[in-house]
Amino acid sequence: MKAFRPFRVAMAVALAATIAVGVVSSTSAADAEGTVESVGLDRRLLTLVDGETFILAEAVEAEEIKVGEDVFIVFELDDREQKVALEVLLTVQE
Repeated sequence: MKAFRPFRVAMAVALAATIAVGVVSSTSAADAEGTVESVGLDRRLLTLVDGETFILAEAVEAEEIKVGEDVFIVFELDDREQKVALEVLLTVQE
């Protein structure tokens, strides 16, 4: 069973509540899970081992994300249909 690190859970709950009432934007958020293959700090680009890529929003602390970590990503599509990660949660296997 997966669990989220406690310091990130409150942020995820707040974000989910905000999205649920439609305050963030008119587009709906989605989610993805995977293992981090690379994090490009200069371009703020996160790539999972399956090849899926995300642009990291300014609120995401890219320096904390490490290659090989399992993550849960809340994202939305921007105007150009690119996936923008609003939140990146580290998952822990129990």
